[in-house]
Amino acid sequence: MVLGTTPPVLTTLLVVLSALACACSGGDSTVSKTPTNTIASPSSTPPSPGQPSAPVKPKLPSTKDDCAVNLKDPAVASAIALLPPAPNNEATWNPVPVAGNYNKCAPLSAIIVAADTHEPQPPTRAVFFHLGGVISHGVPDTYGYNAIDLSASTLDTVVLNFSNGIPGLESVVSFRWNGTGVEKVQQAGQ
Repeated sequence: MVLGTTPPVLTTLLVVLSALACACSGGDSTVSKTPTNTIASPSSTPPSPGQPSAPVKPKLPSTKDDCAVNLKDPAVASAIALLPPAPNNEATWNPVPVAGNYNKCAPLSAIIVAADTHEPQPPTRAVFFHLGGVISHGVPDTYGYNAIDLSASTLDTVVLNFSNGIPGLESVVSFRWNGTGVEKVQQAGQ
């Protein structure tokens, strides 16, 4: 029992505990309160593993990357979402293009979309873009085209193909950006 303890032992115990408490708390040491002016010199040695290195600047997108064909560009998905339903069946358009050469830097580029139906050969149509923006008005009829001839297309001309699988009945039509809009170009021999 603590009450029966003799006062000298209790006093000694309190003195020891007080000394320990002051030592652990940092006390009122002048050393801990004195500010130091330390100037670190830059290290010429590389950081060791586990230490963070200098921040790396993010790579800015290059013009070449920005002007590449990109069917996953958000402008493509937005254009497809805004299309009116397919004729004759009121189906929406599949959000993934069948083909395309969409390029936000090209005067004229296009995608081919198919109606979202269960038909083996669903209706298709082309959607044109000028400098990345969809051309929604003033475009010649683009229903039925199901491929783009990438080798014949240029930055201002898109060559569309229609094939129903019967040899000799393929159609090829070019569309060109004329500076103010899209025009259908008559193919040689047609």
